[in-house]
Amino acid sequence: MPDHWVDDFDMSETDKYFEDKDYKDYYFDNFYDMDIMFGHEQSLFGTRGLPVGHPNRSSRSFDFYNNKYGPAVVRVIKESNDENPE
Repeated sequence: MPDHWVDDFDMSETDKYFEDKDYKDYYFDNFYDMDIMFGHEQSLFGTRGLPVGHPNRSSRSFDFYNNKYGPAVVRVIKESNDENPE
């Protein structure tokens, strides 16, 4: 949902979390493309029992979000060299 981000560990953050971070947004209007790029076995999205990227894998929650709010957004924080100074 807008201003509500959930990570792979089911932790939730608001937009404020990203204010001091360098990130890239990826927009998806279909589940298959998102699953191919970001899907994983323990994902909150996706049909259980089918491997990531399987053409029959689907997500009702993705479809609900997409119909209500528009394209789904995956926000990826870019790694920084500042965290590992030489």
